[in-house]
Amino acid sequence: RRTARDTLLPREKKEGDKIDITYFPKSSADLKGWMCIVESAVSSCSSTLDAYPWILKVSDDDASFDTLSNCEPRFESLDSKLRTALTRFTVGDQANKHRELSNVIVKATEDCKRHRILIRGRQLLHLVFTFYQVDTDKRIKFDLQTCCE
Repeated sequence: RRTARDTLLPREKKEGDKIDITYFPKSSADLKGWMCIVESAVSSCSSTLDAYPWILKVSDDDASFDTLSNCEPRFESLDSKLRTALTRFTVGDQANKHRELSNVIVKATEDCKRHRILIRGRQLLHLVFTFYQVDTDKRIKFDLQTCCE
């Protein structure tokens, strides 16, 4: 039998066991779509709606590797799951397909390890984001040059 308490209080959502990311983007053209998939996977795994703005900070104009090293305690578990989801692509077939990106991730991870600091999942996502990001100013200049030729 249902009590008044059961009908008034919504059930608290449990955080997922893992963040499901199945591949790295193939090129800059895939970056926006891939980031949407990752942002959705992170927010779906989270037990709170605050995770969506938290993960969107990775692609903010003022985001940097260093600023993303800070993680609120309530996002520690989610950040750890993101780190695990992204680092698994630094070995095996995925690493071979994306060797240059894998090397960037491994180097950053080793740099943090040398300083006895655990790299954050959002820092790794930022590395992927900046690796594939197209400089808008350069792209506009390139597009104008190709139009004039």
